[in-house]
Amino acid sequence: MACEQWLQQRWKEDRFPITIVRPSHTYSKRWIPNPVSSSSYTVAARLDQGRAVFVPTTAENPWTLTAARDFAAGLGGLVGHADAVGEAFHITSDEVLTWNQIYAEIAAALGVAFRKS
Repeated sequence: MACEQWLQQRWKEDRFPITIVRPSHTYSKRWIPNPVSSSSYTVAARLDQGRAVFVPTTAENPWTLTAARDFAAGLGGLVGHADAVGEAFHITSDEVLTWNQIYAEIAAALGVAFRKS
C-alpha cells in the first residue's frame, strides 16, 4: 500500500506515468494454485499420491483465481492506453471458489479424488 501511495504521489506531483495493476491469484499449467507457493508441482504430487495438502483455516474461505492468459489479456488492454495512466486496476475472475473447491478441481484434472482433510 505504501508503495502504491508513493507512486500515486509521483504521478500527481511529477506526472511520472504509472498504472497500478493488482492481479488476483494467477495460475497456468505450470503455476498450480495453492496458498503457500504456486511455483511448484508439490500440491499436485501430493494430491496424486492421496496425501494431505495444506489448507488455510477451514478451506472454505472464498478465493479468486485468474488464468495467466486472462491476466495477460487484461494487462495487454492497459498497455499504451493513455486513460490507464495514473489509475489502479484489479485483474481477477468473477468466479469465487473455496480452497476445497480449488483442490478438488486440481485433483479432477489429475484424475484422482480429493479427500478433505
